[in-house]
Amino acid sequence: MVKRSESFDAVIAKEMQDVEFAQSFLLTGIQDFDETIEEALKRTIETMGIKEFSELAEDQFQNVSAFIRGDLKVSNQG
Repeated sequence: MVKRSESFDAVIAKEMQDVEFAQSFLLTGIQDFDETIEEALKRTIETMGIKEFSELAEDQFQNVSAFIRGDLKVSNQG
């Protein structure tokens, strides 16, 4: 059982370590809240934690941080 002293954000951040939960969180933003993919991804990353996401995605912290700030757009590179 979750301790009552933990904040909701802390609990969700822990849950985000489960890839399936993180995927569901992302899809919920898109399907249920009409977020764009970019909006949902930013919210998911912020909830997960930029450092944690960058490690999972094997991308540099600076790149992920720039994406969150809007300085870096997601491109469709093949």
